[in-house]
Amino acid sequence: MEKNDNSEWTDCVFIFEDRKIAAHKLILSYSSPVFKSMFYGSMASPEINISDIDSKDFDQMLQYIYTEKIDFSSVINAWSLLYISQKYFINDLKNVCAEYIHSNLTIGTLLLSYEYALLYNLSQLLNKCWRDILLTAKEVLQVDYHMKASTFCSLLDENEINATETDLVEAAIKWSEDECIFQNMEATHENKLKILTSSGIFPRLRFGCLSNSRHYLYQLLVSNEDLSECIDTTSKVRTRMPYLIKYRFRETYKIERNLLLDNSNEFCSSIVTGCELIMYGIAITPPHKDGFQEACTNVIISVFDDKSNLLSQAVDVIKVISDYEIPHLVNLPGGIKFNASTMYRISVKYICDSDLNKPELLCFYLSPSINTHANSLTVQFDDQLYGGVVRGISFYVL
Repeated sequence: MEKNDNSEWTDCVFIFEDRKIAAHKLILSYSSPVFKSMFYGSMASPEINISDIDSKDFDQMLQYIYTEKIDFSSVINAWSLLYISQKYFINDLKNVCAEYIHSNLTIGTLLLSYEYALLYNLSQLLNKCWRDILLTAKEVLQVDYHMKASTFCSLLDENEINATETDLVEAAIKWSEDECIFQNMEATHENKLKILTSSGIFPRLRFGCLSNSRHYLYQLLVSNEDLSECIDTTSKVRTRMPYLIKYRFRETYKIERNLLLDNSNEFCSSIVTGCELIMYGIAITPPHKDGFQEACTNVIISVFDDKSNLLSQAVDVIKVISDYEIPHLVNLPGGIKFNASTMYRISVKYICDSDLNKPELLCFYLSPSINTHANSLTVQFDDQLYGGVVRGISFYVL
């Protein structure tokens, strides 16, 4: 029988399939009204059988009760602890779990966390998950997670989402195949269509927005060509959303150099990440003119892989009147996948329209890394010798 660290005089035991854990009635009763009822109510017993909780998760819950400290291993682990906190009415632990999940969301856990947040009525976390699902929809739809039909329907009810109708139709086909497996049905075209129709997903797909809609109709319907006449070909095209995904910034230490911009200036920064992520935007230093005068330049940001292949490019206009030390944020046309421990290169070109009244640029001495406590992730940067202009990036961990 196991006891809690540094504990004596245990007077109750929790029995799991794989082991027993001893604890103290008084301490647990003080932390939870459910435990108080268990140990001091009319049906009190010193031995409690637990069948719906993993013993390791229960140990973590006891650790929190005894020490007010807890170390989560993952978002999934935090959801397991949140279930325990809900079951035993341990509100402080519930808040700690929700806060950890909010700060550690990844592409792979967004759908799961949205559905759990809906189940547990965690409105703030629910709104965060849904907003980020819509922003990263193209990548989220590729995650190996079988969402509920109601979640998929809610996605298809949105008019603003960062996924094409092709992405949504392909995801619906894959969802119907997985649902056939869950329902122990053969994944025939007829069964997939039946599932998509009964779930409400099929009527929400906007086939009229597809340039090659018949190809996808054949995948769904095969020989049922007559049903294609029921498709609304006047469907409204969904619009894309700006990538308002949180930026992580490098720490700025000092001004390394103040440069007079020529007609075309290129600054490069190499970047290596500690795990797979999707990058959506880049923060750069804007130009200035004599401190607070108006300065205007075009900027071209290009991202290359380790073989110098162009992955993405964004063109923007920077017009600054004041606060030139505040980074300028540039969203990329779409997310770029970065593999772990692989070097990528970010190129920033400032282009001045005129040789007259040239703006200036501050090159900062920046920290060589971004450390995110939430995801235990390090992003390493390597700038040119005279200072950097890449101030941070916007990304989501896969």
